[in-house]
Amino acid sequence: MTLAISQLYVYPVKSCRGILLDKVKLGKYGFLFDRLWVLVNKDNIFITARTHPKLVTIVQSITEDPLNSNKVLIKLEAEGNHEPLFLNPTPLSFGPEIEVAIWKDQVAGHDCGEEAAAWFSKAVGESVRLLIKGARARKVRDLYLERDGLGLINSETGFADGFPLLISSEESLEQLKKELPDDVKDSVDMRNFRPNLVLRGCSKPYEEDEYGVIRIGAVEFHCDKPCSRCSFPNVNPETGIPHKLEPSKTLMKSRRAFPHIQKYSAFFGINAIPLSSGGTLEVGQAVEVISRTEK
Repeated sequence: MTLAISQLYVYPVKSCRGILLDKVKLGKYGFLFDRLWVLVNKDNIFITARTHPKLVTIVQSITEDPLNSNKVLIKLEAEGNHEPLFLNPTPLSFGPEIEVAIWKDQVAGHDCGEEAAAWFSKAVGESVRLLIKGARARKVRDLYLERDGLGLINSETGFADGFPLLISSEESLEQLKKELPDDVKDSVDMRNFRPNLVLRGCSKPYEEDEYGVIRIGAVEFHCDKPCSRCSFPNVNPETGIPHKLEPSKTLMKSRRAFPHIQKYSAFFGINAIPLSSGGTLEVGQAVEVISRTEK
């Protein structure tokens, strides 16, 4: 079977439900619109579905701007919020700049105003503010580029945890589902792991761990760091209700594969960096493995 793209996802507002696409453009921070917005609490600490699992039930979609057919808006819908919220990814002006810590990085964002704050506060059930990524660069904390001879590249990311893209494969998910208890097999799917790019046609499960550089069309991607998993995959992507144990418990049995990276973590998927911006990826497009590296 030819290695190819099987699914493409973007997550405009961090931790809200992903958008499944047939094709996607590569922008400055990875996939266009991906993790362009983040929610923060009253202390300007970012919130995610790790602590606010109902965020995954907020539905996102890309829609045409009714006032300008050449522009798109991000539409958000939440149970209990009677009207949808529309976000402009290219606003004419920005609110006050606010610095938010995304793990080890201080990332500049701009407040999106009272309407967005009120809408999300109602959806989340506490006072929150919505920020859009600011112009100040957030460089990727790359662990392997120098070792792999690529040097430092001019790569940035938005409000993602650390890397522009996450890649996984259907073969890896199929293997995991074989190992899961019978009562949870049907409730776990690729959405639990929130990848951007899903592959089909790997020669074995978790083959993506081995990739160094892959090429899709004219764009090359450096597969940098296997992705350690927290409890987020336990959140049901439909209901927002976390399972007490799975799939994390099963992953911890079979996927503590990189103790030199994180000793007590399980891994699923690999973080990746596009080596150029621009271009479009499509479902069904062939993927070429240029090199493999030991992680």
